[in-house]
Amino acid sequence: MSENPYEAPHSSHGAPVSPSDPTGRLSSRWRRLGGAIIDGTAAFALIWGVLYFGFHLTFTDVAKFSILEQTLLGLVGIPGFLLLHGYLLHHHGQTLGKRLLGMRIVALDGSRVSLGHLVLKRYMPLWLIAVIPWVGNWLVMVDSLFIFREDKRCIHDLIAGTKVVNC
Repeated sequence: MSENPYEAPHSSHGAPVSPSDPTGRLSSRWRRLGGAIIDGTAAFALIWGVLYFGFHLTFTDVAKFSILEQTLLGLVGIPGFLLLHGYLLHHHGQTLGKRLLGMRIVALDGSRVSLGHLVLKRYMPLWLIAVIPWVGNWLVMVDSLFIFREDKRCIHDLIAGTKVVNC
């Protein structure tokens, strides 16, 4: 923790968020949706760029991919995800969308969560579920619908022991 009395409380790495601290308030469903839309748009732009400029493929070509090719594309997407969000997740517990909309991912006690924990417990289960033929997309949708619980935690938050709070 810094000795600087003018430093913002959320900028110190690993400092827990006090329950009485307004920065520990759960983010709204609308704010989280906005962050997901920003993250999805950024991922779409990155994947489209790689496919089009790197492999000269269009999305009509992608629509004809076999399940194996789609799975391989998903595995290529993991480094892309880390390229887009790795630095912010590691240092601030944020994706690009969360950063732009003033949110961050923290442990249930408000402490900082490591990048490894976030990737392996918060994101990897959804990535694996999403590639299950025929039911993967439905299961991902069920995960998203958990946002309507009182604690606003999706299944991936429950698995990882995280919550999304305002900065």
